[in-house]
Amino acid sequence: MIAVVTCTGGRPELFELTKRWVDRQTVRPDVWVITNDVGDPVGDLPGYARLHLIESQGAFHALSAALSFVPSGFDVVVMEDDDWYAPDHVEKAVKQLRHHRIVQVHGEHRFHLPGQLRIKAGSASPIGRFVPGLASFRWESIDDVIMMLGKNGRSRIHSYDGGTVVGIKGVGYGLPGRTGATSKHNQRSKKMKRWKPDRDNNGFRSLLGVDADAYLSLLP
Repeated sequence: MIAVVTCTGGRPELFELTKRWVDRQTVRPDVWVITNDVGDPVGDLPGYARLHLIESQGAFHALSAALSFVPSGFDVVVMEDDDWYAPDHVEKAVKQLRHHRIVQVHGEHRFHLPGQLRIKAGSASPIGRFVPGLASFRWESIDDVIMMLGKNGRSRIHSYDGGTVVGIKGVGYGLPGRTGATSKHNQRSKKMKRWKPDRDNNGFRSLLGVDADAYLSLLP
């Protein structure tokens, strides 16, 4: 049994796209656990979705709270509200979980759409930093995951080249919605200076194809 987990709030335009990515999965989740820490409307949800209103105490608290709503024994696939996911993301993740407790996509492409910038994440490492939007794990590993969230620590995580996630950056800095847990995606931050130009977001268009317009149409 599979549970997709998404934490949202203050990002209605982005969450509408997440609905699309979840609904078209080749292996559809048995339950979709959604937390909202703002209480704004989320629109129509599919019958397998379960919405939980929680207190606003930060991104890590939101995910920890969401994991407490996952039914016993379910595999967990995290799908963040601001990232793009391929139709076979859940399928590939749960195949990895047959052999590993905690898995994570590596080599993720990331795009800052308002800034027309891009970067690719580093290669796999046997001891890695837990990144929620790339991660999936078995139910019995939830306590370990929550510990990693609290410490922002590193652990033994199996990395796999899924090619099923693209990081979308710039929410609150040109893309609509509440900013995330970090201010590093402000175009003037030191982190963004390491990113490479993606003129007219052409690399993003090439990678996502027709899905790219769903994001680019949100730019001012």
